[in-house]
Amino acid sequence: MDRSSGEGRLAGETESADGAVELVSRSRDLGGVSVSSILDGNADSRIQWADPDGLELAGRGVAVRFTADGTDRFDRIRSQASRAFDRLTHDGPAAARPRAIGGFSFHDGHEPAVPWAGFDAASFVVPQVLVTRTDDETWLTAVGNRADEAEDRLERWHDRLTALSTKRQSGSPPG
Repeated sequence: MDRSSGEGRLAGETESADGAVELVSRSRDLGGVSVSSILDGNADSRIQWADPDGLELAGRGVAVRFTADGTDRFDRIRSQASRAFDRLTHDGPAAARPRAIGGFSFHDGHEPAVPWAGFDAASFVVPQVLVTRTDDETWLTAVGNRADEAEDRLERWHDRLTALSTKRQSGSPPG
C-alpha cells in the first residue's frame, strides 16, 4: 500500500479501472455463537465494538484498509470507502453488511509519536470476517475480492465457530 498518498490496495485485491477495490461479501446465520468467539487466536487486526442500541460487532483480518493524512483526510477516507462500497456485492441481510471501522486523529498535523505510535492520522479497516449481533440475530460475514474466496472463508469460519463446545456470554459493551 502506498502510505504517502493514503491510497492503495492489499496483496491479492482486484482493482477496477479507476483504482477502486472490488469487494464481495457473503453472510450466514450464526445462531447462538458468542460474538467475541471470532477474536480468539492470533490475528494482525481484530476489532470489537458495541453501541447502546444492542448492535455488536467483532471482526478479524483485513479485507481492505483506507488510510490518509493531512487536512483533507476526512474527504480522502470518504472517497476511498465510497469507491470500495459502491462496488460491493453483498449476499446477506443489511444488518450483516461489511463495515469500515477505524478513526481519525484530532489534529491535522498528526505525528505518530508515543502514545500514538503505529496509528495513522486516519485509518479504517474492513475486516475479512465479521460477526454481527442485533437484538434478534447473529450473522457471520466473510469478505473477499472474489465470490469463491468469500464463500470459502465463510464456510471455514462458520464450521470453526459453530464447533466451539461452549457458548460464551457476550459481556458488557465497551465504554
